[in-house]
Amino acid sequence: KARDHITTMQNKHFIRYAAFIKEACNCARFVTGALIAGVTNPKLKKQLKRSTWFTPSTIGNVVLATTQNKIYEISETGEISQFKSSVSKVNRKNFLDKLKGHQPNFIGTLQPKHNHEKSQHAQWLEGIAAGAWFELHPTENINEFGFRRISPNGHIDVHGIYEIDNLGFNYNSEYNFVHYSNCAFFHLEQHGKTYRFDYVRPLS
Repeated sequence: KARDHITTMQNKHFIRYAAFIKEACNCARFVTGALIAGVTNPKLKKQLKRSTWFTPSTIGNVVLATTQNKIYEISETGEISQFKSSVSKVNRKNFLDKLKGHQPNFIGTLQPKHNHEKSQHAQWLEGIAAGAWFELHPTENINEFGFRRISPNGHIDVHGIYEIDNLGFNYNSEYNFVHYSNCAFFHLEQHGKTYRFDYVRPLS
């Protein structure tokens, strides 16, 4: 059931990223949803559902879903000890933290982060926790193109051949990568028309 829930979430494609909105999602809320779908203990399921009234938390998922009497934590120095606090205390500490002196950095998400792996013609497509470089390369086949998606740190997420949905696209004319684009498929806009490219096979 947990796998079915995850597949359902993936098939939604566009999901708003937010912590306090019921229909939105973040890391903790995603895990909570999978746990609710997967656990068989009615008490644990009820506790997990209750945590979604405000917003789930990472520590809350561990504490509420455990079937053991003891929970452990690992310090920043690697020391393992028994967790003796509570979900409410940890949540209050984190939610009330004003982050004094913290300066938000959007490089690598909303702003491009350059690396040595990307080609000169690569285009940055922004996104919260999803910004990446996108590259298109011509092939000998007019309806197939090489494509690379490169993470902000230079990791090649995918390098493969993609097939365009219809002819009319001119590689040598100006184009822009647009949302909705990922490793499975991507979209380009050229002269007011949007083209979709679907993954066919790997190149490396």
